[in-house]
Amino acid sequence: MSGVEPVRVGLLWDYLADGATPGAQAHADILDSLQLIAEEFRASGAIDRPVEFVLRHVSGLPKGSFQAVRTAFNALVAEGCVVICGPWVSENGVPLREFVERLGEVPIITLGGSENMLGEWVFGLPAGSMEEEPIIMAKVAWYDGCRSVGIVYENSLIGHEYLRTLRAAHAAGRLR
Repeated sequence: MSGVEPVRVGLLWDYLADGATPGAQAHADILDSLQLIAEEFRASGAIDRPVEFVLRHVSGLPKGSFQAVRTAFNALVAEGCVVICGPWVSENGVPLREFVERLGEVPIITLGGSENMLGEWVFGLPAGSMEEEPIIMAKVAWYDGCRSVGIVYENSLIGHEYLRTLRAAHAAGRLR
């Protein structure tokens, strides 16, 4: 199929490690992996056209701004992306949900761990879960012999979600 428009997939990287540039190795490795998968899908006939990855690197929260993330999302939508992978950070995914759901046109797959960002157009593929991690940590402490804990948390979305989850689990009797 010559002359077929490629499927455009957006990659919204909202976290740049200290000193990182858009060509940072971690991002390059992920992009290489995604390109390999797209090539395999094309060769197998699972998709009938090439995939073009459209990248946006921004400094979102906690070091940058949510505005940068929202602007990058809007730019990827304007460039015709049919799905956007990102943002990666929960602090950006939770407020972006409102804009993604309101648009109701381009889904995102976020790697953030907050279940508060999931919706009809927002999907999660996290490496952890703010709903489960604090309960697991408390249960491990219990099995290690701790019978009381003190909680220190940061004044952020993650800190508040961890605290809320622990309190809810305790109130429901899921923690001893």
